[in-house]
Amino acid sequence: MPKKRGNREGTIARRTDGPGYRGAVSLGRDPTTGKVRRVWFYGKTRQEVAAKITKALQEIQAGTFVEPQKLTVGAWLDVWLNEYAKPRIRSTTFSQYEYLVRVHLKPGLEQIPLKKLRPETIQAFYNAKYNGGRIPDSRPSLSEEVLALLEAEKRPLGPKEIAARLNKPLSTVKACLVRMKRQGLLRHEGYAKYLPQGTSPEKTGPSSFLSSRTIRLMHAVLHNALDQAVKNGLISRNVAEFVSLPRQEKKEIRVLSPEDQERLLAVLDRHRLGTAFLLILATGLRRSEVLALRWSDLDLSAGTMPSSRGLVEIRDRTQEKGKRLKLAFQEVKTAAGRRTIPLPKMAITALEKHRARQDEEKAFLGERYQDQGLVFATETGRPIHPRNFAYVLERLLVEAGIPRVGLHALRHSFATRLLEAGEHPKVVQELLGHTQVSLTLDVYSHVSTALKRQAAEKIDALLMKAKKPLE
Repeated sequence: MPKKRGNREGTIARRTDGPGYRGAVSLGRDPTTGKVRRVWFYGKTRQEVAAKITKALQEIQAGTFVEPQKLTVGAWLDVWLNEYAKPRIRSTTFSQYEYLVRVHLKPGLEQIPLKKLRPETIQAFYNAKYNGGRIPDSRPSLSEEVLALLEAEKRPLGPKEIAARLNKPLSTVKACLVRMKRQGLLRHEGYAKYLPQGTSPEKTGPSSFLSSRTIRLMHAVLHNALDQAVKNGLISRNVAEFVSLPRQEKKEIRVLSPEDQERLLAVLDRHRLGTAFLLILATGLRRSEVLALRWSDLDLSAGTMPSSRGLVEIRDRTQEKGKRLKLAFQEVKTAAGRRTIPLPKMAITALEKHRARQDEEKAFLGERYQDQGLVFATETGRPIHPRNFAYVLERLLVEAGIPRVGLHALRHSFATRLLEAGEHPKVVQELLGHTQVSLTLDVYSHVSTALKRQAAEKIDALLMKAKKPLE
């Protein structure tokens, strides 16, 4: 006669509502109703269910077990993020996931019991977050609007008047003015005299509306967390599977015109980091890759430069405030990102001059210079913060009289110039470090119209040549 199972040892049987097995663990009797309380686990095989039951029994014994009925979405997101996601993803990816969970997912879904989460609840949450009417690049930035207003008025304007004239929230305008002062935009051409001193921003939270890309990233996090919950037997299906996502927006890239590119090149010598921006225009390096370059990586005599790592900002919320952000060097994510790039002669000459200037800085500071072998560093030898690097470009663009563009526009300009010159897309893909040539062609589809026109002209010439003997 088979031995009778002891209390809480669990039972396993085939499911009657579909394929697979299910098992139950007894949690004793409900003190109110007197009925036996059971927790059910599901799996494709008997062994899978048995493993889940064993784990549950161990947690019950240790006093750490949480009933799935009481487990909330917020609590499970925390468990998944720290126990399942963190050990297998890069620190920068973890920072992004943690932000999405803390700022967006938990405030909207935190209190819902995991077992009661429904597709329609997630759908309504996504719909509320998504602003389908926003077109990010179709309007001038607030900074550009402020500069245009000050240029037109030529008189002092306070934040309240600027907010009223531009029909913007006062807190948004104040934050914008402080950011513009920090970037040096308001010091140019005497704009500062048109503003009152002592302006300070008011603290504002994240935007209520998200782009389709952010919605999709947020969905990927929630979907992965619910997938793990299914594997753990906490829920029987992933309800995120049945949600409709917003249409993916095609973001129009910003590229410098040939004329603007010449104007920018003309002012690069005015700043100690001008060579860094020249290098991006000449090689298509990413910002993180440029800031991580070491002199030991370069072979100026051979004219080559390997790229295998980047400088990134990592947020560690386990640290106290003021110490949570840190800079770190990370290896590139893909094999395509690890590449050797040929250096144009113009870039080699600029790098040699830059090294001579850096040697002077080292000699001036002596032992105070914290030499880390970086090609582009602060005046004391430390890594340059990516945000400060972007501020330098903004000031140079103002000096050159060029409309504001992001740092990535320099990389886009490099690729665009090559494609416009007739370079094969496969070569451009390898220089940029894209994983597939289809990605390169998709990103730079704005060039394809000109290329198609060139192709049409070529076939037209061939057809006309073949037609002449027949006439």
